[in-house]
Amino acid sequence: MKHWLVLTPEYGEVIPVLDDGTGPMEYGRDAIEVEADSKRDAIIMGVQLMRANTRNYHWFRHVDGNPFVGITAELVPPMCS
Repeated sequence: MKHWLVLTPEYGEVIPVLDDGTGPMEYGRDAIEVEADSKRDAIIMGVQLMRANTRNYHWFRHVDGNPFVGITAELVPPMCS
């Protein structure tokens, strides 16, 4: 099995610091590392794991349509020992 880093598209959230609820935008991407044989399997597993724990993964709180749109996976290079 290979190690993959599964990434969501970039999203932005307002950090409310003023009394009216406005503030600066904070941008980020959610990521999770999974073990899978292929990129396709990694994306499927990553989406399933992130959707199961939406408290820690912000992207899936706001997805109304297909949760796989924009999701990418990158192969994590093996560490040298």
